[in-house]
Amino acid sequence: MTEWMIWFVLAGVMVILEMFTSTFYLLMIATGLAAGGLAALTGATTALQFILAAVFGICATYVLRRSKLGKFHKGDAARDPNVNLDI
Repeated sequence: MTEWMIWFVLAGVMVILEMFTSTFYLLMIATGLAAGGLAALTGATTALQFILAAVFGICATYVLRRSKLGKFHKGDAARDPNVNLDI
């Protein structure tokens, strides 16, 4: 298997794992792996592929963390009608 295929297979595995866990963080790591695959398609060296995958994965994870999707909202369980049937 060529390098770019390995990158894209790993990205696909991360997307599948993200579907099981329902977190967007694995999806951001998958975008980093896809960036490494695109670098491999263009003929970049292995070291540059790893650097690009790491940079894109870290930047995407940081952007997700700063967005409202990455923030954990702690709610009051006593006021949630899905938890307390007396409400």
